[in-house]
Amino acid sequence: MKDIVKFDDYNVQSFFKMFISKTVNELASEKFGLPFVKFVFRKEDIMSFADYFDLSNENNKEAISILFSNYNEYTNGDSSNTYILIKDYHRFFYLLYQIYKNIDTKKDNFTPNQILNSIWLRMNVSDFNDVNSFLEKQLNFIYNDDFFKGKEELMDYFKIYNLVYSTESNFDCFESNRNIKFSLIRNSYDDKSKRMEQYDFPVIHYSIDSEENNKICYIYGIQNIERLRKDASVGIYLVSDKRFLRNKYVSPEFIMSLKLFIELLNENGIDTIKVPLLQVLNYNYHEKLSDNVEERFSEYKPDQEKYEDMIRDGIQSLEVMDYIAEKKIYDRFYKKEDIISKNKYERLINALIVMQEKYDNIDFINDPFIEGDSLIIKIKSREKVNDNKRLCK
Repeated sequence: MKDIVKFDDYNVQSFFKMFISKTVNELASEKFGLPFVKFVFRKEDIMSFADYFDLSNENNKEAISILFSNYNEYTNGDSSNTYILIKDYHRFFYLLYQIYKNIDTKKDNFTPNQILNSIWLRMNVSDFNDVNSFLEKQLNFIYNDDFFKGKEELMDYFKIYNLVYSTESNFDCFESNRNIKFSLIRNSYDDKSKRMEQYDFPVIHYSIDSEENNKICYIYGIQNIERLRKDASVGIYLVSDKRFLRNKYVSPEFIMSLKLFIELLNENGIDTIKVPLLQVLNYNYHEKLSDNVEERFSEYKPDQEKYEDMIRDGIQSLEVMDYIAEKKIYDRFYKKEDIISKNKYERLINALIVMQEKYDNIDFINDPFIEGDSLIIKIKSREKVNDNKRLCK
C-alpha cells in the first residue's frame, strides 16, 4: 500500500481514515436521511485515497466508489444534488478533526459522530464556496460555547421577580451547539404545587464567533419548546408588555426574548449579530424527512381507523402507543419543509423588525434576502437607546 496521503498529525490521519470509511458511507445511506450531502474531492486526491485504503474491505471500497461517483456527477454538471467542493483536503480534515475532538471533550448532548453527520445542515449559501472557512467558524463556535455561563444567572430584579438566564447544549446539531433561555421567577411558592412560580420565554439558538478579535453573535432561530414553564401568576405580570408588542406576524414573547438577549449581548461587549437566512441542506433534509415519515406512516394507514377507535376506547397497548408516536412525527414533519423554513427565518426576522420599531435598539445593516445570505445587525449602545419601555420595568 502506498503511503501517499500524509498528515503532520497521526491523529488527523486516523480521523481521515475513519471519516472516509465510515462517515462517507453513512451520509450516502438512507439511515441519516442526508444522501444529498455529497463531498467532491479532486480526482487526483481520490486516486491517492484509493491507494491508501485496503479496497478488499467492503466499507473502504464502497466509500471510494461514492467519492468517484460524486466527482463524476459534479463534473458532468448534475444539479439534482448539492455538492461540497473540497480543494485542500489536508486543511479540511485538520479542521474537522479539531471539531470532532472538541465535541468529544465537551461531552454535550450529542456525540462527535452526530456532529460529523449533521454539521453540514448549518451551511449557508456562501459556505459552499469555501467549506474550510465554514469549518473554521464552527470550530470558533465550539471554543466560544462557554462565553455565557451555563448555570442560571441573575440578570435583573423587578419587585418580587428575578429575571434570570441559563444556557444549555442543544439536543441535535442541525442549527447551533447551544440555546439560551430567559425566565421570570417569582420569589414565592404556590400552596398547591410547592414550587417556584416561573415564566420561561422562547429559547434562542445562538453561537458566538470571533472575527479580528471581536465577538459576533449568530442567531439561528427562536423556538418555543415543550418543557418551557409558563405559570399563570407570572404571566399576568407580562400582560402590559405583550399588549405593547402585539403583532399579527409574530408572538410578543419572541420579541421579548430577543430584546433580553440583545441587552445581554450589549452588556458583554458584543455589538454585531448575524442571522443566516437560508441553510440549503437543512431545507433538503426536511424534504427527505417528509418522504421518510410518509413511508413509515403508510404502514399504519390501512388500519388507521382501528387505531383511532382504540384510542377513543382508552386502550393503551404497545401497538397503539407506537401508532401515536409515529402519527405525531407524521403530523409534525410531513409536507412541512416550507412551513419550517418560514417559521425559522421569516418569524425571526419579523420579530427583529418589530423590536427595532418598538425599542429602537438595533440597526439593520443590509436588506434580508436581498443583500447577502445573512442579515447583519448592529446593536446600539445603551446611552443611544430610548430606554423608557424596557421589558418588566
